[in-house]
Amino acid sequence: MNLVLSSADLHKILERVFARGYSGENAALITKHRMAVGFYFSSPVLNVIVDGRSDPVQVLFDPPSSVPLPDVSFSMAGQTIHRFWTGELNVVAAMTRGEVTARGNLIRALHLFPMMPVLQEAYREEWEVWRSSVNPLEGKL
Repeated sequence: MNLVLSSADLHKILERVFARGYSGENAALITKHRMAVGFYFSSPVLNVIVDGRSDPVQVLFDPPSSVPLPDVSFSMAGQTIHRFWTGELNVVAAMTRGEVTARGNLIRALHLFPMMPVLQEAYREEWEVWRSSVNPLEGKL
């Protein structure tokens, strides 16, 4: 069964992922570098800015245009979103193929790389919770 996330589902999952990923000492990495990262998704549509320019970290879903632009942003669609968050995606190769578009200071973004395993683990766990709620019989037949 191929499960497809709606914008609302992706919002709920990422809200929990970011709450877990940017709590406590994990938040120190993005606030230490005083940067904001944007994620712009299509199919489903959702825009998120994780803003560590002040403490505490703010996670803004579908932020208003008055919010300053992030230092770096990543745009992607469809299954690429899921592969990105599960850690299955080679981001550099995806950028070369045009599956991921990056804008801004990518060198600065490398400072945040140590956070990705934490966020990806949280995403995988939240994805499983969502998947089992959508299709509770999967794996039980």
